[in-house]
Amino acid sequence: HAKTLPYASQYYKCDSEHGNMCHDHRYRANCWVERDDVIPPTKQDDTPGSQVSWHPGFRWHQLVGRILAYTILSGLKEAIGTWKDSMELPDDAWHVSSYYHNIRSKVLKLNETRGSCNQYNKILSDRMCKVQLRGRTEFTPRANPETTSIRSILKTGEYVPSIGAEPLYEGPDVRNPMFDIPEGHVDVLAILNNGRNFPQDDQRSRKLEISDKIVPGKGYQLDHPVGYCDGSYNAICGRSPDSDCLLYGHHDGRGGLRFHEYSGWIVMNVPKVKEGLIMIKMETWHFADEVPVAKGWTTVNNERHLRMHTTEETAISHSRELKREPLPFCDDFHFDFAIDGNITSWNLERFMEAKQEIQRVVEVYTLLDNVSYIDEGDEKDIEVAIRMHGCGNDKVFSLTHVYWA
Repeated sequence: HAKTLPYASQYYKCDSEHGNMCHDHRYRANCWVERDDVIPPTKQDDTPGSQVSWHPGFRWHQLVGRILAYTILSGLKEAIGTWKDSMELPDDAWHVSSYYHNIRSKVLKLNETRGSCNQYNKILSDRMCKVQLRGRTEFTPRANPETTSIRSILKTGEYVPSIGAEPLYEGPDVRNPMFDIPEGHVDVLAILNNGRNFPQDDQRSRKLEISDKIVPGKGYQLDHPVGYCDGSYNAICGRSPDSDCLLYGHHDGRGGLRFHEYSGWIVMNVPKVKEGLIMIKMETWHFADEVPVAKGWTTVNNERHLRMHTTEETAISHSRELKREPLPFCDDFHFDFAIDGNITSWNLERFMEAKQEIQRVVEVYTLLDNVSYIDEGDEKDIEVAIRMHGCGNDKVFSLTHVYWA
C-alpha cells in the first residue's frame, strides 16, 4: 500500500489496475496563494499547464535530485576526511586548467568514427568538432544572464530592446501548502537547514531601392521572461503582470529577438573570433503580432524614405495561437547578412539550401566558415548584421542563438 511507504517513495510504480493513482499524484502545484500585499491583475489558473502523462512530475525530479546530491555529498565527505588526515595539496592542485587541456587535446585526436559529433559534418562545418565554440542566446535558464545574452553583443543606436515589464512583486513567495510534508514524514529540507536560513542573493534584482547602409534597426522585439532566470533555486524568474500562473517558477524560456522586414538590421559585435566560424540559430515561424514595437509599420524603421518594394500592409492583429500556421514565404524574400560590412544576400532558394535542421525546431545557418579569415594565432572582433526583406511583416523570424569560434 502506497501510504505505508515513506512520503518521498510513494506513487512511483503502479500496476495496471491502479495506474491512474500514480498519475493523480504525479503533480503537486498551484498557481497562486492568496496574500494581502499582492493582488494579481490577471486571473490565476488553478494549476500550471503541461501536467501531461509523458512529463515525469515532481516525484521523479525529487528522486533523481536526491540521488545525485547524496552521491556528491558522500564523495565530498570522503575527500575532506582523507585530505584532513593525510594530504597536503600543492598550489597547482587547486587548478584544473591542465586537466581540461589534456582532455581537449585527446578529443581533437579522436578517430572520426568515435562519438556522435561528426554526424553533423555533412550539414555543418567539418571543423565543428575540432574547435572551441562560444555563444550567446536569449534562451533560459542560463548562467550569468546579462553577459551570456545576445543583447550583450548588440550594437544599438537610439533604440535598445528591453524586456519591458518588471516583475509584479519582489522577494520570496508566501508559504505554499502544496510544499508541506505530511505530518510524521521526513522533511529533508528541514534537516539540511538545521536551523539556518538559505540567504537570498542580493545581486539578483536585476518598389524602391533598398538601402545597404548598415545601421542598427529600431523595430525588432525582445522576447524574454522577466526577472533573473539563471536556474538557481532562489532566483526570481517570471512574475509578469500578465502571467496566469505566478507561482509557476519555471525558468524555461525560448526567448529571442523577433524581426521582420520593417525591423531593420540586427547588428552584433562578435568578440574574439579565432577560427573564422560564425553560425546563428533562428526560428522562422513567428507572426507580426509578436513584434508589437513595429505594429502598423509599412517601412523599414518606420522611416518613409527606406520603404522596401513590398506592398503596404499593417501588422496582423490576432491572438497568439500555438498551432497557428505561419504565412508562406513570398517570392521576393531575401535574407541578408553582413560580415564586417560585406553584405551577402540569399534569395529564397539559397536560404532554404543554407537552412540545416539538425534537430526538431533547431534551424542553424552558417554565415562564415573560412579558416583563412583570421591569421593563425590571432583573434578579432567581427561585426555581424542580419536582416530580411521582400515579405513585409508576413514573415517573422526569431534570432535565438549566435555561435562562433
